[in-house]
Amino acid sequence: MAITYISPRKLKKYYIDPSCDAKFDQQFDGFVQQAMEYARRAVNRLTSSSDLDFARVYETLFKMPKSDKQRFNWANDFRLMNPHSASVRMTAYEHVIGVLRDFATNWRRTPNHWEADVRFHCDAQTRFIPIHHSSSSSSSPRALTYLDPTNSVFNTGSFPSNLTRQAFTSYELSTEGSANGQVHNLFGLTGIQGQSNVQNPARVVIDLGQATWEAFSDSTRRAKRKTSTRYHDNASVSDLGMLLKSKVESKVDDDVSQWSSVPKIIFHEMMHCRYYGLCDANANATVGWQSCMDVVRWGSGPSCVVLNAESYAMLGLMAWLADIRPDDEETAGGYTLSREDEGERVKGVVRFYADITA
Repeated sequence: MAITYISPRKLKKYYIDPSCDAKFDQQFDGFVQQAMEYARRAVNRLTSSSDLDFARVYETLFKMPKSDKQRFNWANDFRLMNPHSASVRMTAYEHVIGVLRDFATNWRRTPNHWEADVRFHCDAQTRFIPIHHSSSSSSSPRALTYLDPTNSVFNTGSFPSNLTRQAFTSYELSTEGSANGQVHNLFGLTGIQGQSNVQNPARVVIDLGQATWEAFSDSTRRAKRKTSTRYHDNASVSDLGMLLKSKVESKVDDDVSQWSSVPKIIFHEMMHCRYYGLCDANANATVGWQSCMDVVRWGSGPSCVVLNAESYAMLGLMAWLADIRPDDEETAGGYTLSREDEGERVKGVVRFYADITA
């Protein structure tokens, strides 16, 4: 499906459904704010001329140095997105900075889901209903898909498999609501009442999967039983990505939780919204460090690293890790990719450096 992307130069709004607060013990907005904080820290480190360690992270993830001079018209050259302006030509580094800065600063929470650009839910199993309809993205005139009547969007992917994922995003608008934002009786379905409210035509819906919120609950219980923990001195980004929480005062030496990676999951899914238009460039594996390493620098269509949502989310995670130190370290420092071993960097191995650059 060809998606219409929108210039991010405006204040945008997100809505958190009560199902998210119920699943995440009223902490969900804190996770959204932390994801935005990852982006802010990434911008600060990327724009610092003295932060050589983080420049190395960027070069490893995006397979080019910050100084790369090749410029693109992002609307015409990639034909999928226009995150800034069709008239602006910019480098990959400038584009990455623009996306991260916008995510860090231009989002506010709203209690009104009708006006929200992004809506977070944790009730996909009960909210979506199967329906046959004429989809603009399908050659079949009566394709089976799944309708979210609350937000008037379709999920045209493999919906049952989506339910097993950490999260998934739905963005295809209903046929009646896509033109002017008005939602009427949805396809005349018996038992489904239409809404007279005006839906935001830029809306997308992010559903956190059962695996994510169940892991949050399980790991919370495990964390309460731990009394003294610390990080490995050396660990992989994927390992440390599981250890995130709002405040980290101790280090753990095993994979305690999936719940604590919720901010990175949110970061990744937000990159799919219409204002950024990033995709999952690796069709075989959409999340994790290795999935980023397997994406080519420049490919046809969306199969390149500058359009890969996980690469941006990983960059944000690495900016957060750069300010983390073991609980037995009283000096400054943080985690970053190995300075000495390129092979370790490709594998996502991070090391603690007391003299990490800033």
